[in-house]
Amino acid sequence: MIDPAPLCASCGYNLTGLSSDTCPECGQAFDLETLHVDPELRRPGTPVFQRRCRSVTRQTVKTLLLMLFLPDRFARTLRVDEPLAPPIGVLLVATALHVMTPSIGMACDGYWHWHWVMLLSALPFLGYVAVVTCGFAALSASGGSRLWRFRQRAAVWFAVAAYSTVLAPLWIPLCAPTRALTWRDYTLYWPVLDPYPLMRHIATAMLLLWMTLILASVLWQRARPRWLGILLMLPAFLVVRGFIQSLDEFIVRLAR
Repeated sequence: MIDPAPLCASCGYNLTGLSSDTCPECGQAFDLETLHVDPELRRPGTPVFQRRCRSVTRQTVKTLLLMLFLPDRFARTLRVDEPLAPPIGVLLVATALHVMTPSIGMACDGYWHWHWVMLLSALPFLGYVAVVTCGFAALSASGGSRLWRFRQRAAVWFAVAAYSTVLAPLWIPLCAPTRALTWRDYTLYWPVLDPYPLMRHIATAMLLLWMTLILASVLWQRARPRWLGILLMLPAFLVVRGFIQSLDEFIVRLAR
């Protein structure tokens, strides 16, 4: 079997016969010794992959910006041996920011069960990360890499799921309604006469599509065979859709 030509993980440029350690197309640096070892080792890694002890926070922010605004490039550069501490930290911070506002408000109002709201409001985050990590890792094929096994696939999808929760704290200030919305409200109901609920529905749709775009980009770049990745894009939308609705329902119902 002929080994595939080494490609730049950032722009896809064919690096066959290149003597320098920089891609002439986009300027991405790489290690020549790893080009023919394994396809997964050819990826440069996210900014936090090359982190230093004093710059973990800054590099994590760069990784988040890369995922949010260049999800296709984020998917290509993400390695199987990425550090797990940064995505875990993002998940914890996003969960805390999301549950902090309603929980503090209930504590100030004297609700006796406010601490249960803090604990139970973390369940949508944990469920979303678990479903994305286990579900897409199990459904992804092995591809042409010996490193693309279930454990490594789970690590990649855990990082994607944990990083993408950074958008969830936007739910309360931008989207959270006064009552739990139904599936129809999120996807089909677009009021025209009242601009206030209209803006909330638009914000809800943007948040839903933004998170789905992140998962779809990783599926497009990393799932093998490619047709499997395309088929999994609809489940990705449904998973994000369930996560968004659970954020709303947990806050509203637990606050009663």
